[in-house]
Amino acid sequence: ASEHRWFTLEGQYTEDSMEGIIILTEGGAFDNSEPVTNSLFGSVSIQFSSCNRAVMTYEITEPAISGTIPLHRQSDINLALCERLAAEANQGVEP
Repeated sequence: ASEHRWFTLEGQYTEDSMEGIIILTEGGAFDNSEPVTNSLFGSVSIQFSSCNRAVMTYEITEPAISGTIPLHRQSDINLALCERLAAEANQGVEP
């Protein structure tokens, strides 16, 4: 089970962006008492350009890796809500 690992993003949202950290969780298995370990893995920022698109920039500390990944919404679930909230808030995020 030591091969299991997850990356979790944690941070603050401000208007059309998110700044935060990447947490690495290792170990654990379903219905197993083996504990997991959490450690800081890097930093991340996400800039939303619309309700369908964003760009994620990351920096991992060990091994030293950084990059940018374009993100695209995979489902229209909650798309109408995003568009309505963006229009109401006029946050610069185009529907």
